[in-house]
Amino acid sequence: MANEADQAAEAEEIFLKVSLLNAQSDPNKLEVEPEGECLFCFEPLAKPRRWCDKTCMDDWQRTEDGLLRKSGHIKNPSAKMVE
Repeated sequence: MANEADQAAEAEEIFLKVSLLNAQSDPNKLEVEPEGECLFCFEPLAKPRRWCDKTCMDDWQRTEDGLLRKSGHIKNPSAKMVE
């Protein structure tokens, strides 16, 4: 089980990836590269999928939006995910 420092480091890494993608892309189109596992629950996936299902995608998006709002770096809180 990950401790709070591990969880914070993981959240920061995800936040930085999303921030970089937001800076480089259309603010209405948020894309994250598939990594071979669900970006929310970390279950193994066949590429090019990013999430297990819509529930994981929606949960991931809410988490990312929260991190971005908290940091003040969100460009468009209603940006749509590309599955």
